[in-house]
Amino acid sequence: GLSKKPKEHIVDIDAADVNNELAVLEYVEDIYNFYKLAETETRVHDYIDSQPEINEKMRAILIDWLIEVHHKFELNPETLYLTINIVDRYLTVETSSRRELQLLGISAMLIASKYEEIWAPEVNDFVCIADKTYSHDQVLAMEKQILGKLEWY
Repeated sequence: GLSKKPKEHIVDIDAADVNNELAVLEYVEDIYNFYKLAETETRVHDYIDSQPEINEKMRAILIDWLIEVHHKFELNPETLYLTINIVDRYLTVETSSRRELQLLGISAMLIASKYEEIWAPEVNDFVCIADKTYSHDQVLAMEKQILGKLEWY
């Protein structure tokens, strides 16, 4: 049974800092608990069923394309992660049409780039990468809408 299985040795990653006052080891448990709680509170819930025009395959196609854009612009990995997080969080609170999905993606990447990059691509770079499907003003309007829906004032 389970009780006869030998216990797995767990490495204490904080052991090297036991004498380092700056490591504030007495707060480690509190910090981990805080991050676990924050993770559960900010986790994106399944939203696909509430999106009448968007399905998992369409989301996957968007993410694949965003990865290509990310690579073309040579952005930091964190920019891509934040872009996908913004897209998912937006779709959790707002219904989006199929034709707006790519606009949502480039606008989310614009926001993420401003947050993560030293030199973020400009709006016109995103307009061009989307083959001018959307205008400069449409990208900015979607950016504003995303920021409002996610309450990033």
